[in-house]
Amino acid sequence: MQVVALRSRDPFGAVLEALRGQIRGGQLPPGEPLIVMDLARALGISATPVREGLAYLAGEGLIDGRRGRVRGYATWRLSAADLADLYRLHSSNVLFALAEAGRRGARLGLRDALDGVLDRGSDAGALARAAEGLFDALLLAGGNGVARRAHRAVADRLHLARLREPAVLDHLAEELHGLAALEAGGVLLAQAVRTYHRRRLAEAEPLVAAMVRSGG
Repeated sequence: MQVVALRSRDPFGAVLEALRGQIRGGQLPPGEPLIVMDLARALGISATPVREGLAYLAGEGLIDGRRGRVRGYATWRLSAADLADLYRLHSSNVLFALAEAGRRGARLGLRDALDGVLDRGSDAGALARAAEGLFDALLLAGGNGVARRAHRAVADRLHLARLREPAVLDHLAEELHGLAALEAGGVLLAQAVRTYHRRRLAEAEPLVAAMVRSGG
């Protein structure tokens, strides 16, 4: 467990930010038990905001809130089938937002989402941030706040897989620029979104293996 101690006047918010970031980045890898007292000591904070933060993240679906005889929390350990389901849900959310944006005549802002991200390089972190920003822009253009919140939860759970995509998939920067080039939206962008997700569905097993090999 790699957790950095906190200094904050908002312990609950700081716990959420720290745990979310370290789950997304793999510092708290899949299948890791999340023990309240261990996290509180590592974060240098009392147990109460940690307990509240874990309950909140379990409600979001970012971590596994266990019930029954063995209670507690853990980060999700994704199977290839789980990862494929997340990509399918992500695709559905994005395509719904694209249709809503078209109905509203909204500007998509896809090129804006990539500016200053991929321009600084195409390392794994930049690629993951660029993909997340591009799809966030589509959900924002869709104008449905409920759909956008649901999308954010899925994007959080997919972030670690996105960090590992360069080990499995090629031409990721070109793929994102190709999506952004279809700024006008419509059928061509919808087809490109489907192709983007089909590529990842086909490689769900290698992606999960890459997450395991990296310690996350």
